[in-house]
Amino acid sequence: IKKNMEKFLHNGDTYTAELFVEMADVYEGTLSGDRQQTYVFDLRSKEEYDKGHIVGSINIDFTPDMAEDLIEKIPSDYSVYVIGETDKEAKEMALKLKEVDEQLFVYVIEGGYDALLEVDGFDKYISTESGAFSDFTRTKAEEKFNSITNDVSA
Repeated sequence: IKKNMEKFLHNGDTYTAELFVEMADVYEGTLSGDRQQTYVFDLRSKEEYDKGHIVGSINIDFTPDMAEDLIEKIPSDYSVYVIGETDKEAKEMALKLKEVDEQLFVYVIEGGYDALLEVDGFDKYISTESGAFSDFTRTKAEEKFNSITNDVSA
């Protein structure tokens, strides 16, 4: 596991779709409780999100002025993955979040959701349910999860 962690932690600010799915496979069922947790922010439209999304991801219509409020709601031991319709919008969100909190571990999933659909084994991480959860997201505190979506959307 340590060797795999190094591969995932030293990847810089982007994850290929293949590496993201590999990371999900490695960590599923191995991190729990107080160990590091993850949020996946999906920047696509609600219509696209509802057709299919990463289980447990948060659909968000991000604007740069939301960054500080959003950072305050992300626990310091969480990693953040950003996926968008385009890499440009995902990178813009990631850069803005890093600007507000340079200690935050934030990664862009390259190629967006369409790239993930091409990866073997991704289908087990797809949901069409709103607010779906899985062990992969390691998000046990549902209220905290919901408070982010409710407060940021308000």
